Amino acid sequence: MRILGILLCCLILGLSTVAFAEQPTTVFSKVVATKNMQGEIPEIDGLRYTNLQKSVNGILNSKVKDLLAQVGGSGTVSYEVKLNRPSLVGILLKATNGGRTAYQAVNLDMTTGNEFSIRDFVGEGNAVYEILGAYEGVLFADNGIYTRTSSGAAYSNFVSYSKLFPLLRTGEAGRLLTVYGLTRAVEDKVVTVKAGELLALQLESNRTTGYSWFVEGNGYAGQFYELGRSYVLPGNAANNRTGMPGLEIIVFGAQEPGEYKVNMEYKRAWEKGSGFDKFSFTVKVL
Repeated sequence: MRILGILLCCLILGLSTVAFAEQPTTVFSKVVATKNMQGEIPEIDGLRYTNLQKSVNGILNSKVKDLLAQVGGSGTVSYEVKLNRPSLVGILLKATNGGRTAYQAVNLDMTTGNEFSIRDFVGEGNAVYEILGAYEGVLFADNGIYTRTSSGAAYSNFVSYSKLFPLLRTGEAGRLLTVYGLTRAVEDKVVTVKAGELLALQLESNRTTGYSWFVEGNGYAGQFYELGRSYVLPGNAANNRTGMPGLEIIVFGAQEPGEYKVNMEYKRAWEKGSGFDKFSFTVKVL
């Protein structure tokens, strides 16, 4: 009975640890009622490192003060959490004073204690402005990005994350977007996701011999993208294998709803004809 109790405690603790790690960031309301400010302001709690928590809350307080200055130095403040991930939070602050209203986005990174920007998740260049248009500020939300063209104005222009797929930094995408992991077990199966969500397909590969996995003839240009790939080598390679086998991780994303058949072939890039190995699966995007 004692052993059973110990095992049960370990199981509960293990489950609690996993669940806690996947929780969104805690944001609670701090009620204020002073001579110059009334309403509610956001405060971050529950971060592992108190210095980071102090930093992000300091940024929020500073932004609230700056926003009040835009409506005359006093007024009513409120906020809305637009994005909440375990390490990223996007908050929209609002201040009103009579007929004057001002807004300010605050995008906070819980791992650094600082603000993050669009450059942390998409590439540089004019392509960003072609998708977002001219903008003065950016507000990160659950499904996309809101922009505005002037300081204090509302964030009225919206672009979904899926529209930014061609520019996405896949190494950081998992912090911002939902990513589903897949293996070879997906063969001949149907995977259902929402537009703007990603798929990370993990396949055994031996690129040191010239072989790699290729996406063949999907014909979905502008709709279904291979966003990037990486190759992970094992810590202890087998001595009886040619080359150095590893794990190839290929990230996909769809911009538009529909059904997409993904055909995978394992071959050398310079070889013609059918690959050494092949399989297919279907992605249904809602």
